[in-house]
Amino acid sequence: MTAPSFLPTEIVSLIIQHADAQDLKACTLVNKQFCTVAQPLILWRTIHLKRKNKRAGYQMINQIVTAHPSVGHHIRHLDLGSSYTWKDDALLLLMPHVRLLETLILRNAEQLTDVSLEHLPRHCPELRSLDVGNSRITTISFDALRQFCPHLWQLTLGTTTKDLAADAFVGLGSPCRLKALVLNLEHYEDDDDEDGGGGFFEEDDPADPFCLTGFHHLTHLTIHHGPMRMLERLFPTYDGDDGDDPAVARFALPALTHLTLYDCPNVVDEMLVPFLETHPDLQSLEVYGSGDLCDGTLEAIAEFIPNIRNVRIDDNINITHHGLRQLVRRCRLLTTVSCANTEINAEEIPEAGEHCLNLMVSEDEDIYLEWLDEDAIDTIRKDKPEDEVNSNNNNDADADDDDNNDYGSDDGYDDDDEFDDDDDDE
Repeated sequence: MTAPSFLPTEIVSLIIQHADAQDLKACTLVNKQFCTVAQPLILWRTIHLKRKNKRAGYQMINQIVTAHPSVGHHIRHLDLGSSYTWKDDALLLLMPHVRLLETLILRNAEQLTDVSLEHLPRHCPELRSLDVGNSRITTISFDALRQFCPHLWQLTLGTTTKDLAADAFVGLGSPCRLKALVLNLEHYEDDDDEDGGGGFFEEDDPADPFCLTGFHHLTHLTIHHGPMRMLERLFPTYDGDDGDDPAVARFALPALTHLTLYDCPNVVDEMLVPFLETHPDLQSLEVYGSGDLCDGTLEAIAEFIPNIRNVRIDDNINITHHGLRQLVRRCRLLTTVSCANTEINAEEIPEAGEHCLNLMVSEDEDIYLEWLDEDAIDTIRKDKPEDEVNSNNNNDADADDDDNNDYGSDDGYDDDDEFDDDDDDE
């Protein structure tokens, strides 16, 4: 067997590039050759600036571009933080030096346009995950991503204006290869939202930027602060007319396993239940930040998604402990339930341990449930349901009454017989 010290440095470099962070540290202890190859990977593989310093971002880009020997080919993950403001000229300067980049997070990207984003896929074809933030990306850049980034599986998109074209996602191809999509619309602006027209969502326009009918491989969908019109298109309710249910015909995502809706107003049972009915393979459902769901959603989960593993329903104050218990009992693979701010009193779920409670006493001096862990869920499943306990108690009471009614006949005499015997003695 060839000793490590006799391997060419080029071969060692190719091998070590596939090691994770922990193994890289171990490689530095093998010998001097391995240490020389592994150290740049440890230092440069992941760049994540947490300091709130605008100059730090500029200095990092300048260091990557001017470093000799080059360090850009070591970088796999790049995030310059929210303090750095991305511009087209800076991104154009950087991208030729990071050709093996796999993850790029552009947090503060309001000034980025297709001038730079269109060329990013060609320079960085190994991209797996891309967060374009609030950039003004259009179909042109999406088309480039489809052509040059075959490994791209996660896309995070935010928008503050109406710059996104109605057919923006068409550029990603049909079917789309994406497996995870995050839409952060916290700063979305629709000046015509109040009067029911304009913006992205023309009533008579079949094309809208958030139509996901071609996303056949999508497994994770996350929407932050989704406007009502977009939610109505993602989760259309059945109006009872003849024909196919629109929830089935337009927005069935066959591979979807994780759905997260954060602070999406007016998401109600009638909107969500048809979607749940057509997606039985969901493993995680999180709807929190708004408070309009009721026990109807929990009943739909139990009926249509019995194999779900994680449920988060924080802030939905209409959820009751009865609905929560039924969910736990009927979904046998469920491992965690988050229910903070649902106003479910701790006394209503005594199976929950102290660590599952919000111990900060409220104004009414009640302690509320925060979540259910596996121990609490197992305990709830072992306990008999309340209706079953009541039914057993009623059956026991009926049985006692029957015993009392049959007591005289079983002993072979009654009160009248006793009085008759007394008369005979006299």
